[in-house]
Amino acid sequence: AVLWPAALVASRRLLELIESLKNDNAHGLREEVISVLELGSGTGLTTLTAALAGNPVLATDFQPVTLDILNRAVSLNAIKRGLNASLVRTALFDFSDMSKALPAGDIVVAADVLYYKETAEALAARCIEASRRGSWVIVADKDRPARPTFLSELKRQGIANPVFVNTTGKACVGHRNWVIAEENASPEDIIVGLFVLSPERKH
Repeated sequence: AVLWPAALVASRRLLELIESLKNDNAHGLREEVISVLELGSGTGLTTLTAALAGNPVLATDFQPVTLDILNRAVSLNAIKRGLNASLVRTALFDFSDMSKALPAGDIVVAADVLYYKETAEALAARCIEASRRGSWVIVADKDRPARPTFLSELKRQGIANPVFVNTTGKACVGHRNWVIAEENASPEDIIVGLFVLSPERKH
């Protein structure tokens, strides 16, 4: 398992949005607790970030092994950092399977999932689905191959001029590669694209 750099950027933006929604009545939520849905959670940094901030999270992935790793991380963070483990639920969910409705969440987050055309088209459809029901969407991407497909599909479905905003993130650089942190790994600034979609009533 690895920690994808886009997850760091997604987590930072997620915390900013949660704080905004808790304090800004203009967004129409103004609640003490904001629920989060993570798609393709992987090792779960974004999920853990939201839960450590006191928000309920449903972490989803189509691979059971990643959810097993995430559940272990939740247990460790409960012991070492006082995480309320009851805030985190996990579920097998393939967001490319459009026969299944998107689970609930005030904010929907996905990081580093735009590798394939089919996945990108499905994620675009899920973003539209989330926005139409009143959810915010955050997608972070380290310039993966299917990013253009994702943006084209959003535009085709009516989102005017969708773009990723370049944001500075961090990667751990070691002798093996830049996503696996090793004992002597050093941090390095990288550029990660960030796409945010507001609820449909707002755009």
